[in-house]
Amino acid sequence: RAIVGTETVSGEIAETWAMVEKVPNVIGDFMWSAWDYLGEAGIGTWEYDVPRARLLKPYPHIIAGCGVIDIIGTPGAAALHAQAAWGMLDRPAITVRPLDVTGKKIRRTAWRGTDAVSSWAWRGRSGQLAEIDVVSDAEEVELLLNGLSLGRRPAGRAHRHFARFRTRYRPGEITAIAYRGGGECGRSTLRSADGPRLILSLENSQLTANGQSLAFIRIELADEAGVVEMLDDDLVSLSLEGPAILAGLGSAAPASELSYLDTICRTYRGRALAIVRASEKPGNIIITASSCRHGDASVTLMQKAAQAADTCIVPKHKAKADD
Repeated sequence: RAIVGTETVSGEIAETWAMVEKVPNVIGDFMWSAWDYLGEAGIGTWEYDVPRARLLKPYPHIIAGCGVIDIIGTPGAAALHAQAAWGMLDRPAITVRPLDVTGKKIRRTAWRGTDAVSSWAWRGRSGQLAEIDVVSDAEEVELLLNGLSLGRRPAGRAHRHFARFRTRYRPGEITAIAYRGGGECGRSTLRSADGPRLILSLENSQLTANGQSLAFIRIELADEAGVVEMLDDDLVSLSLEGPAILAGLGSAAPASELSYLDTICRTYRGRALAIVRASEKPGNIIITASSCRHGDASVTLMQKAAQAADTCIVPKHKAKADD
Protein backbone atom coordinates (compact mmCIF):
# COMPACT_ATOMS: atom_id res chain seq x y z
CA ARG A 1 0.00 0.00 0.00
CA ALA A 2 1.40 3.37 -1.04
CA ILE A 3 1.40 6.01 1.68
CA VAL A 4 1.84 9.79 1.43
CA GLY A 5 1.80 12.22 4.33
CA THR A 6 -0.31 15.33 3.74
CA GLU A 7 -0.43 17.22 7.02
CA THR A 8 2.79 16.68 8.97
CA VAL A 9 3.37 19.32 11.63
CA SER A 10 6.58 21.28 11.08
CA GLY A 11 8.06 20.34 14.46
CA GLU A 12 8.16 16.68 13.42
CA ILE A 13 9.68 17.11 9.97
CA ALA A 14 13.08 15.63 10.90
CA GLU A 15 11.61 12.37 12.22
CA THR A 16 8.97 12.14 9.47
CA TRP A 17 11.38 12.66 6.60
CA ALA A 18 13.69 9.98 7.99
CA MET A 19 10.74 7.55 7.67
CA VAL A 20 10.02 8.74 4.12
CA GLU A 21 13.61 7.92 3.14
CA LYS A 22 13.61 4.58 4.97
CA VAL A 23 10.25 3.01 4.05
CA PRO A 24 9.94 2.26 0.30
CA ASN A 25 6.14 2.51 0.07
CA VAL A 26 6.05 5.96 1.73
CA ILE A 27 6.24 8.02 -1.46
CA GLY A 28 6.44 11.50 0.06
CA ASP A 29 5.31 13.97 2.67
CA PHE A 30 3.71 17.41 2.79
CA MET A 31 4.24 19.72 5.74
CA TRP A 32 1.32 21.78 7.10
CA SER A 33 1.53 24.44 6.23
CA ALA A 34 3.82 26.11 3.74
CA TRP A 35 2.40 29.63 3.30
CA ASP A 36 0.38 31.05 6.17
CA TYR A 37 -3.26 31.90 5.59
CA LEU A 38 -6.33 33.67 6.97
CA GLY A 39 -8.79 31.63 9.00
CA GLU A 40 -8.38 28.82 11.55
CA ALA A 41 -7.28 31.78 13.62
CA GLY A 42 -4.33 31.15 15.88
CA ILE A 43 -3.97 27.37 15.52
CA GLY A 44 -0.23 27.85 15.12
CA THR A 45 0.22 31.00 17.22
CA TRP A 46 2.12 30.63 20.49
CA GLU A 47 0.84 32.66 23.43
CA TYR A 48 2.73 34.00 26.43
CA ASP A 49 1.70 34.57 30.05
CA VAL A 50 -1.91 33.57 29.44
CA PRO A 51 -3.76 31.40 32.01
CA ARG A 52 -4.59 28.51 29.69
CA ALA A 53 -3.73 27.11 26.28
CA ARG A 54 -6.18 27.70 23.42
CA LEU A 55 -6.16 26.11 19.97
CA LEU A 56 -8.36 28.65 18.18
CA LYS A 57 -7.70 32.21 19.32
CA PRO A 58 -10.37 34.91 19.70
CA TYR A 59 -10.62 38.13 17.69
CA PRO A 60 -8.54 40.08 16.78
CA HIS A 61 -6.53 36.94 15.84
CA ILE A 62 -7.13 36.41 12.12
CA ILE A 63 -4.10 34.48 10.81
CA ALA A 64 -3.68 30.72 11.26
CA GLY A 65 -0.06 31.22 12.34
CA CYS A 66 1.14 27.77 11.28
CA GLY A 67 2.88 28.64 8.00
CA VAL A 68 6.62 28.09 7.76
CA ILE A 69 6.46 31.09 5.40
CA ASP A 70 4.45 33.93 6.90
CA ILE A 71 1.54 35.59 5.15
CA ILE A 72 3.74 38.31 3.58
CA GLY A 73 6.32 35.79 2.31
CA THR A 74 9.06 35.76 4.96
CA PRO A 75 10.45 32.26 5.76
CA GLY A 76 10.76 31.39 9.44
CA ALA A 77 12.90 28.98 11.44
CA ALA A 78 10.61 26.05 10.59
CA ALA A 79 11.33 26.54 6.88
CA LEU A 80 15.07 26.31 7.59
CA HIS A 81 14.50 23.20 9.70
CA ALA A 82 12.66 21.58 6.79
CA GLN A 83 15.51 22.46 4.42
CA ALA A 84 17.99 20.76 6.75
CA ALA A 85 15.81 17.64 6.98
CA TRP A 86 15.52 17.49 3.19
CA GLY A 87 19.28 17.93 2.67
CA MET A 88 18.84 21.36 1.05
CA LEU A 89 20.63 23.60 3.60
CA ASP A 90 24.13 24.43 2.38
CA ARG A 91 25.21 26.36 5.49
CA PRO A 92 24.17 26.60 9.16
CA ALA A 93 21.16 28.83 9.84
CA ILE A 94 21.01 30.88 13.05
CA THR A 95 17.58 31.27 14.63
CA VAL A 96 16.77 33.14 17.85
CA ARG A 97 13.71 33.03 20.08
CA PRO A 98 12.21 36.56 20.18
CA LEU A 99 13.81 38.44 23.05
CA ASP A 100 10.58 40.24 23.89
CA VAL A 101 8.98 36.93 24.94
CA THR A 102 11.87 34.92 26.39
CA GLY A 103 11.33 34.30 30.09
CA LYS A 104 7.55 34.35 29.74
CA LYS A 105 5.38 31.29 30.27
CA ILE A 106 4.78 29.72 26.86
CA ARG A 107 1.52 28.23 25.64
CA ARG A 108 2.61 26.19 22.64
CA THR A 109 0.57 24.63 19.86
CA ALA A 110 1.37 21.46 17.92
CA TRP A 111 1.05 23.30 14.63
CA ARG A 112 4.18 25.39 15.24
CA GLY A 113 7.43 23.75 16.30
CA THR A 114 9.29 26.95 17.18
CA ASP A 115 8.72 30.68 17.52
CA ALA A 116 12.34 31.51 16.63
CA VAL A 117 13.29 33.87 13.81
CA SER A 118 16.50 34.39 11.89
CA SER A 119 17.64 37.68 13.43
CA TRP A 120 20.19 39.19 15.81
CA ALA A 121 18.58 42.65 15.77
CA TRP A 122 16.87 43.05 19.16
CA ARG A 123 16.96 46.71 20.13
CA GLY A 124 17.12 47.49 23.85
CA ARG A 125 17.68 43.88 25.01
CA SER A 126 21.37 43.95 25.94
CA GLY A 127 22.16 41.55 28.79
CA GLN A 128 18.97 39.54 28.37
CA LEU A 129 19.26 35.76 27.95
CA ALA A 130 19.12 34.77 24.29
CA GLU A 131 18.03 31.26 23.30
CA ILE A 132 19.70 30.34 20.02
CA ASP A 133 19.01 27.31 17.83
CA VAL A 134 21.43 26.80 14.95
CA VAL A 135 19.86 24.63 12.26
CA SER A 136 22.32 22.36 10.46
CA ASP A 137 22.65 18.88 8.98
CA ALA A 138 26.38 18.92 9.81
CA GLU A 139 27.81 16.89 12.70
CA GLU A 140 28.83 19.85 14.84
CA VAL A 141 28.32 23.61 15.10
CA GLU A 142 30.43 26.32 16.74
CA LEU A 143 28.93 29.70 17.65
CA LEU A 144 30.87 32.97 17.90
CA LEU A 145 29.51 36.20 19.41
CA ASN A 146 31.52 39.28 18.42
CA GLY A 147 34.47 36.97 17.69
CA LEU A 148 34.34 35.09 21.01
CA SER A 149 33.56 31.36 20.80
CA LEU A 150 30.57 30.14 22.78
CA GLY A 151 31.67 26.54 22.26
CA ARG A 152 30.64 23.68 20.02
CA ARG A 153 27.44 21.62 20.07
CA PRO A 154 26.41 18.46 18.18
CA ALA A 155 23.86 18.88 15.38
CA GLY A 156 22.68 16.78 12.41
CA ARG A 157 19.86 14.25 12.20
CA ALA A 158 20.76 12.59 15.51
CA HIS A 159 19.93 15.90 17.24
CA ARG A 160 16.94 16.85 15.04
CA HIS A 161 19.23 19.23 13.09
CA PHE A 162 19.44 21.64 16.05
CA ALA A 163 22.51 22.84 17.95
CA ARG A 164 21.26 24.77 20.99
CA PHE A 165 23.11 27.65 22.67
CA ARG A 166 22.29 30.12 25.44
CA THR A 167 24.06 33.44 26.01
CA ARG A 168 23.46 37.04 27.06
CA TYR A 169 22.44 39.23 24.15
CA ARG A 170 25.03 41.71 22.94
CA PRO A 171 24.58 43.83 19.81
CA GLY A 172 27.08 43.16 17.05
CA GLU A 173 27.71 39.99 15.07
CA ILE A 174 26.94 36.34 15.68
CA THR A 175 28.48 33.61 13.50
CA ALA A 176 27.77 29.89 13.22
CA ILE A 177 30.41 27.53 11.79
CA ALA A 178 29.43 23.99 10.77
CA TYR A 179 31.88 21.07 10.87
CA ARG A 180 31.76 17.72 9.12
CA GLY A 181 34.50 15.13 9.57
CA GLY A 182 36.41 17.66 11.67
CA GLY A 183 36.60 20.27 8.91
CA GLU A 184 34.58 23.42 8.32
CA CYS A 185 31.78 22.89 5.79
CA GLY A 186 29.89 26.19 5.99
CA ARG A 187 29.25 29.33 8.02
CA SER A 188 26.68 32.09 8.32
CA THR A 189 26.44 35.41 10.16
CA LEU A 190 23.70 37.61 11.57
CA ARG A 191 24.20 41.24 12.61
CA SER A 192 22.28 43.73 14.71
CA ALA A 193 20.68 46.72 12.98
CA ASP A 194 22.44 50.09 13.03
CA GLY A 195 19.96 52.96 12.79
CA PRO A 196 16.96 51.44 10.98
CA ARG A 197 14.95 53.59 8.62
CA LEU A 198 11.93 53.06 6.37
CA ILE A 199 12.86 51.21 3.18
CA LEU A 200 10.65 50.22 0.23
CA SER A 201 11.80 47.56 -2.24
CA LEU A 202 10.09 46.22 -5.34
CA GLU A 203 9.83 42.52 -6.07
CA ASN A 204 8.96 43.45 -9.65
CA SER A 205 9.47 46.92 -11.12
CA GLN A 206 7.04 46.73 -14.05
CA LEU A 207 3.31 46.19 -14.43
CA THR A 208 1.19 45.43 -17.48
CA ALA A 209 -1.86 47.63 -17.99
CA ASN A 210 -4.34 44.76 -18.13
CA GLY A 211 -6.29 45.36 -14.91
CA GLN A 212 -4.84 42.21 -13.33
CA SER A 213 -1.05 42.53 -13.10
CA LEU A 214 0.26 42.82 -9.50
CA ALA A 215 3.35 44.40 -7.97
CA PHE A 216 4.61 43.51 -4.47
CA ILE A 217 6.36 46.21 -2.44
CA ARG A 218 8.25 45.18 0.69
CA ILE A 219 8.14 47.65 3.58
CA GLU A 220 11.01 47.25 6.05
CA LEU A 221 12.54 49.07 9.00
CA ALA A 222 16.16 48.30 8.17
CA ASP A 223 19.62 49.84 8.23
CA GLU A 224 21.80 50.63 5.21
CA ALA A 225 23.02 47.03 5.07
CA GLY A 226 19.42 45.76 4.88
CA VAL A 227 19.32 44.36 8.44
CA VAL A 228 15.71 44.49 9.68
CA GLU A 229 15.14 45.56 13.30
CA MET A 230 12.78 43.23 15.19
CA LEU A 231 11.76 45.49 18.09
CA ASP A 232 11.16 48.98 16.70
CA ASP A 233 7.82 48.66 14.90
CA ASP A 234 6.16 51.74 13.50
CA LEU A 235 2.92 52.95 11.94
CA VAL A 236 3.23 53.39 8.16
CA SER A 237 0.84 55.17 5.78
CA LEU A 238 0.91 54.62 2.02
CA SER A 239 -0.15 56.85 -0.87
CA LEU A 240 -0.23 56.08 -4.59
CA GLU A 241 -0.06 58.35 -7.64
CA GLY A 242 -0.79 57.05 -11.14
CA PRO A 243 -3.07 54.60 -12.97
CA ALA A 244 -3.20 51.75 -10.43
CA ILE A 245 -4.88 50.85 -7.14
CA LEU A 246 -3.66 49.70 -3.77
CA ALA A 247 -5.02 46.13 -3.58
CA GLY A 248 -3.72 45.27 -0.11
CA LEU A 249 -1.54 46.46 2.75
CA GLY A 250 -0.59 44.68 5.95
CA SER A 251 1.87 42.73 8.03
CA ALA A 252 2.24 39.19 9.39
CA ALA A 253 0.97 40.19 12.84
CA PRO A 254 -1.11 37.26 14.13
CA ALA A 255 -3.66 39.63 15.70
CA SER A 256 -4.61 43.02 14.28
CA GLU A 257 -7.69 45.22 13.95
CA LEU A 258 -6.27 47.08 10.95
CA SER A 259 -7.84 46.28 7.58
CA TYR A 260 -5.78 44.90 4.70
CA LEU A 261 -7.77 47.33 2.51
CA ASP A 262 -6.67 50.42 4.44
CA THR A 263 -3.82 52.79 3.55
CA ILE A 264 -2.31 52.49 7.07
CA CYS A 265 -0.55 49.51 8.63
CA ARG A 266 1.78 48.74 11.50
CA THR A 267 4.92 46.76 10.81
CA TYR A 268 5.42 43.45 12.60
CA ARG A 269 8.96 42.35 13.40
CA GLY A 270 10.03 45.25 11.19
CA ARG A 271 8.15 44.21 8.05
CA ALA A 272 4.95 44.77 6.07
CA LEU A 273 3.84 44.29 2.46
CA ALA A 274 1.90 46.39 -0.06
CA ILE A 275 0.27 44.98 -3.20
CA VAL A 276 -0.56 47.24 -6.16
CA ARG A 277 -2.92 46.19 -8.94
CA ALA A 278 -2.61 47.58 -12.47
CA SER A 279 -5.37 49.47 -14.25
CA GLU A 280 -5.88 49.29 -18.01
CA LYS A 281 -4.04 52.55 -18.66
CA PRO A 282 -0.23 52.75 -19.08
CA GLY A 283 1.87 55.20 -17.10
CA ASN A 284 4.24 55.53 -14.15
CA ILE A 285 3.04 54.81 -10.62
CA ILE A 286 4.68 56.41 -7.58
CA ILE A 287 4.24 54.69 -4.20
CA THR A 288 5.15 56.80 -1.18
CA ALA A 289 5.31 55.56 2.42
CA SER A 290 5.50 57.72 5.53
CA SER A 291 6.25 56.50 9.05
CA CYS A 292 5.96 58.10 12.46
CA ARG A 293 9.61 57.62 13.49
CA HIS A 294 11.59 56.17 10.57
CA GLY A 295 11.17 58.76 7.83
CA ASP A 296 9.67 58.48 4.36
CA ALA A 297 10.45 56.43 1.26
CA SER A 298 9.14 56.09 -2.30
CA VAL A 299 9.50 53.81 -5.32
CA THR A 300 8.31 54.07 -8.93
CA LEU A 301 6.61 51.37 -10.98
CA MET A 302 6.47 51.42 -14.77
CA GLN A 303 3.16 50.29 -16.23
CA LYS A 304 3.45 49.32 -19.89
CA ALA A 305 0.61 49.06 -22.38
CA ALA A 306 -0.92 45.62 -22.62
CA GLN A 307 -0.36 43.57 -25.75
CA ALA A 308 -2.88 41.08 -27.10
CA ALA A 309 -1.09 38.20 -25.33
CA ASP A 310 -1.27 40.05 -22.00
CA THR A 311 -5.07 40.29 -22.00
CA CYS A 312 -7.16 37.44 -20.64
CA ILE A 313 -10.41 37.06 -22.61
CA VAL A 314 -13.04 34.79 -21.09
CA PRO A 315 -15.41 33.40 -23.78
CA LYS A 316 -19.07 34.15 -23.22
CA HIS A 317 -21.29 31.14 -22.52
CA LYS A 318 -24.30 30.78 -24.78
CA ALA A 319 -27.27 29.44 -22.92
CA LYS A 320 -29.03 26.38 -24.28
CA ALA A 321 -32.59 25.33 -23.78
CA ASP A 322 -31.58 22.48 -21.47
CA ASP A 323 -29.14 24.54 -19.35
